[in-house]
Amino acid sequence: MYYTYLLTDPNRMSIQAGISNDLFNTMTEATIMKGNTTTQSTLNRMVYFESFLNKDEAERRFIELSSFGRIVKERLIRKTNPNWSSLHQQFYTAQHIKKAVVYA
Repeated sequence: MYYTYLLTDPNRMSIQAGISNDLFNTMTEATIMKGNTTTQSTLNRMVYFESFLNKDEAERRFIELSSFGRIVKERLIRKTNPNWSSLHQQFYTAQHIKKAVVYA
C-alpha cells in the first residue's frame, strides 16, 4: 500500500505534499519532528491522506498534489477534515485497537 499525504504546521501557514509506503511511521516522524531546515515552520500535522495499491499511481498523485496551489489543497483538506485535525491520533488508534478476550 502506498500513500500520498498533506502536512501542515499548527498555524496552517504552509502545506506540503508527501508520499510514503508506511503511513504510520511517516505520521509518527512528522509528529515528533522538531524542525525543518528549509522552512521556519514545523510541518508536524498530517491533515490529509489517500491510499493507492501501486507505487506508480501514488507517484502520479503526489506530483499532482505538489502542483496544486494552496486553495486547491485547502479544499481537499476541508472536504474530509474540516477542522484540520491531526490524523495521527485517529490513525494510531485504528492501528492499535486491542480486542478484549473473554474467558468463560
